[in-house]
Amino acid sequence: MGSSKFSDDNAGTVSPENFEAAGPHPSDQYLGIMVTGGISAQPKPSEMSKEQVVCVVDDDESVRESLAGLLESLGFVVRSFSSGEAFLAATDVEDAGSLILDVSMPGMGGEEVQKQLLAANRALPILFISAHADEALKRRLLDRGALGYLVKPFDEEELLAVVRAAAHRREEGSA
Repeated sequence: MGSSKFSDDNAGTVSPENFEAAGPHPSDQYLGIMVTGGISAQPKPSEMSKEQVVCVVDDDESVRESLAGLLESLGFVVRSFSSGEAFLAATDVEDAGSLILDVSMPGMGGEEVQKQLLAANRALPILFISAHADEALKRRLLDRGALGYLVKPFDEEELLAVVRAAAHRREEGSA
C-alpha cells in the first residue's frame, strides 16, 4: 500500500523513513515514533476517541475524497471541508485529533487558518499539504507548531505517519 501516491514530489517534512531521525522540533511536535512496515489496524468506530477524528480542509474535491477514503478505510472518522472559512465555522470539530490543511485555497488559506486557531487557543496538530514546495513558508508553519508539511503528490505512508503521530501526541498530552 505504501506505493500509492497523491503527488510526485516527496518533499514532506516527516516520512516513515525520516520520522525518527527528524529529532526534536523546537515546538516539541516530533514524537520520535518510527512507522514500521504496513498499515496497522485501527480501533472500531465505537472505540473512537478524539485522536481518531481527522478534519480535512482542501478546496479540491478529489483530494478531499481521496484522503477521506484512505483515512476511513483505516478506521479514522473524517470530517471534510472545502474551505478554511467552513472549517472555522463548523461546530462539530471540537473532538478532532488532527487537521490536514491545504496551504493554498481561495479565500482563507491554510496559513491564515493556523493563525486563527492559535489566536483562539485551539491546540490542534496540523499537517499542511501543498502543491508547491516553499521552504520559507514551510519553516513559518512549522515554527508556529505545525506537525508537518507535505508536497503533493505524497506517499500515503508519509501522511499516515504524521496522522498517527498526532494521535499519539494527543494521547500523551492527556495522560
